[in-house]
Amino acid sequence: MGLKASFDLGTRSSWNTQISVKSRAAPTDLLLPAAASVLRLGGFRLDLSAGELRGPDGELAALRRQALAVLLTLGREAGRVVTKDRLMAEVWPGLVVGEGSLTQAVADIRRVLGDPQHRLVRNVARRGYLLSAEAVPAAGPPQLPG
Repeated sequence: MGLKASFDLGTRSSWNTQISVKSRAAPTDLLLPAAASVLRLGGFRLDLSAGELRGPDGELAALRRQALAVLLTLGREAGRVVTKDRLMAEVWPGLVVGEGSLTQAVADIRRVLGDPQHRLVRNVARRGYLLSAEAVPAAGPPQLPG
């Protein structure tokens, strides 16, 4: 089982460090900075702090409570595989639910995000799901031309 890792540390002033790991185990291609609280999912923005998904128009996206909870859990671990067991335990704590409930929540997320190719929310066979997202940099002080 060959394992290749590539590291792009960017420039000294770069806010983002990306690590890409390619192996047979899992398609992990993006690890987000620890401070990332807003993720870009296509034209959507997932605000992990506020617990909101906003569409390209800035309006709240119509997503059921459980589907949003699944998306937020995946967002907190963006770029990493989250097991089905963990998702079910966090979204439906203390309840016995079938895997169909999780499958339906993921289908709802993909429908709202317009992700029929499963590029944003990926299945990782026999392991769980992985969210591919892009961190949105926090607004810093304005850059002066110079």
